[in-house]
Amino acid sequence: MKQYILNIIVALSQLTNALLAGNENEMLSARCYRESLKGQVQWVVLRIVLDTVFFLDPNHCYNAYMYEQNDTRV
Repeated sequence: MKQYILNIIVALSQLTNALLAGNENEMLSARCYRESLKGQVQWVVLRIVLDTVFFLDPNHCYNAYMYEQNDTRV
């Protein structure tokens, strides 16, 4: 059940990213981290917001980015 819920959360994050003209296979949090490295203000702000919302994981966007980099999904 835990994996099922995680899969739904990842799918919703990817859908949100796709709706914002991003890659449909990338989570929104990972995109926030990646784009914030380029210094784009809107992504920096969204990264701060997401890292604050997910306060139990203060490096949420970075961790999502690393998950994407290490993921072996096809």
